[in-house]
Amino acid sequence: MLPANTSSQVSVLIVDDSSVFRRVLGEIFAKNQHITIAGEAGSGHELIEIFDEIKADVILMDMEMPMMDGMLALHHIMEHGPVPVIMFSSLTSEGSVRAFDALKYGAVDFICKDFIFQRNDVSDYDSVVIKKIIRASRVTVRPIEKVYNQPGQAAADQETTGLLFCEDCGSQVLFDAASGEKYTLCNNCGDLIEIGLSGQDQNNFATIIGAGEGGYANLLQIIPQLPVDMKGIVVVVIYAPYDHVDTFAEYLDAITPMKVQRIRDGASLEGGSCYVASGEEYLFLKPFGTNYTIRSTRKTIPGHRPLDMAMNSVAAVFEDKVAGILLSGAEIDGEIGVGEIRKKGGRVMALNPNDCFCKSLVENIIKKCVVDEIIKINEAAEKIKKLHEEAGG
Repeated sequence: MLPANTSSQVSVLIVDDSSVFRRVLGEIFAKNQHITIAGEAGSGHELIEIFDEIKADVILMDMEMPMMDGMLALHHIMEHGPVPVIMFSSLTSEGSVRAFDALKYGAVDFICKDFIFQRNDVSDYDSVVIKKIIRASRVTVRPIEKVYNQPGQAAADQETTGLLFCEDCGSQVLFDAASGEKYTLCNNCGDLIEIGLSGQDQNNFATIIGAGEGGYANLLQIIPQLPVDMKGIVVVVIYAPYDHVDTFAEYLDAITPMKVQRIRDGASLEGGSCYVASGEEYLFLKPFGTNYTIRSTRKTIPGHRPLDMAMNSVAAVFEDKVAGILLSGAEIDGEIGVGEIRKKGGRVMALNPNDCFCKSLVENIIKKCVVDEIIKINEAAEKIKKLHEEAGG
């Protein structure tokens, strides 16, 4: 089934060094009245030569090509007039680091070419590709802000030096605020000095983010912008395969100043961290002394939806010190959770549907719930930082 309101034609530029695959795509589009082919290119270099002449609504591009591959061409597109790009690959699978690279640098979606050979009915593949193209044509694409792309670089680029005064001798003592250490030594007299609560220890504000299809790209423009010293916690629930989320959490941690962790059952929540969960699991917070333990299960809980359950639990613990944010997704979830956040005095924001690859999640929330603000993708990280700063968390 195609997205609703498909009234106008969508022009597509196909970029692939395989003439066979270009022909396959051409045959798919020839059977659909909503798709037209604006042009073809056999490499990234050819694409750049015709880019200014052919005004396509969506670009379908192979990642691996001679002369100039799809990733380099993607950089050019994002810098010289962003256009929605869907990346293809026969060597890279969905949910892999390479696929996340493509999304980080501006692609709105990624499709593994092998998908076409894994279907008994080719028409299944046809409908998936066409649906993705139509959805992509409705996304507002903006130039990508700089994100960190080398493991460890994110934290290294942050200023993490703190200053204390020794009570015994009055000397100034410098320490690494990002180390997580509770104590440091005075260089002058050797006295043991308590550093006190750092961002990694303070759990006085929480932001919970819900996402689904298209959410990876949104999150890659938000989470890497969060600073290492931001206090409180961020919890992400994304409707995606469990093992893909494992890879995604590791990928985010490598490019994000803030510590990013995959949610594990029984883990203790640390302030200054982002926790990522799959929509295939149900989670809730449980008080444990002065801290909180997160419980997670993949067993279906009848009558509950994953995002609702997570939002309810976070709101119950943090009360008015909580914010809920909805991103791209095809799922219908979060209505009850948003209502609970509002009831506790928290704040709710929804991503502008124009910035969503799949609009169903946010449009449903905007229609049925009270939303404090509809935000653009390039505003989201600053909104989160401001909320945590204002709460002192």
